Amino acid sequence: MNTDGYQELATELIGHVTVAHFRTSGPLHATDQELMQGIRADMSRLAAEAPWPLVTIDFSGISFFDAAVCGAIVLLYRDLKRRDGHLAVSTLPFGIKDLLTVLHLDSMILVSESLHGALVTLTRAESASLSQSGKRI
Repeated sequence: MNTDGYQELATELIGHVTVAHFRTSGPLHATDQELMQGIRADMSRLAAEAPWPLVTIDFSGISFFDAAVCGAIVLLYRDLKRRDGHLAVSTLPFGIKDLLTVLHLDSMILVSESLHGALVTLTRAESASLSQSGKRI
């Protein structure tokens, strides 16, 4: 049973960063409409409900994803930016980092080889944002 309210994502809070892990493994295809609806709904809720607008999506176990998942990631990024937040993705499937580069998404979304790297990068990005704005957590 899903105790955190998300259908396709499991979440945990590490410091101020909400980490989302997929409950499934293998490829994520737009042809699986139920899966894609769950992913989009989860990412929308995640953007609204994360205690701090710092989120990383860990793609460990995911072998491939298509443009529909890229679209969901862009919407999550947009919603987090509205909260002055940041988004990172980590442990991407082979070739997906190149796709994000071609689509210029890597200029908006922080891309890391590992979950640890994503956590460090998000923490630094938040510290820089706080320094510029004068806010304190």
